[in-house]
Amino acid sequence: MARPHGIPDAQWRDWVWQMQERVRSAKDLERYINPTDDERRAIDALAERFRFVITPYYASLMDPDDPTCPIRKQVVPRTVELDDPAGLGDPLARDERDPRLPRPDRLLRQQRVRALRVRPYYCYQAQLLEGTAHFRVPVEWGVEIFRELRGRTSGFAIPTYVLDTPYGKVPLGYPYLRGRDGDHVVVEAWDGRIWRELNPV
Repeated sequence: MARPHGIPDAQWRDWVWQMQERVRSAKDLERYINPTDDERRAIDALAERFRFVITPYYASLMDPDDPTCPIRKQVVPRTVELDDPAGLGDPLARDERDPRLPRPDRLLRQQRVRALRVRPYYCYQAQLLEGTAHFRVPVEWGVEIFRELRGRTSGFAIPTYVLDTPYGKVPLGYPYLRGRDGDHVVVEAWDGRIWRELNPV
């Protein structure tokens, strides 16, 4: 959706105006999308614990008629998110951290970042945060996603997949080093083929 009718361009580009005019309710949201009944109920229910706010610009990026729009799913809650026993009320509780992977549709974004010559260093396994159950996958899936990126895009565009722990960042990589066979080191290529490289101990 484009900028709503009647808002001057200078105002639309003004960050102060954007902050002052944030979407704060399901009624406000109707100016940008057609909220489902489920989205309305979730916004009302979550208002008891969290503030629901979206800038007009961000709201304008959502598909007004598609509840599965990725941008919409990131900011408009659903009732299924209300019952999330694994989610932490306080994601910074260091002794309870159990991050999960973000959405796996990142290849296109990484290629765009590479075109700008920006090197993404880390991709964090997201924390368990209340209301994010629909984004979570096991760490093993994340490892497989990053394995699938190898050979399909430049290594320059592939960040290191890490788990942020109280002891620092821990890389979560696929074990390409398969072991040793005498004077050979055994490795697995990105496409699954095995190679024995002469490498005397």
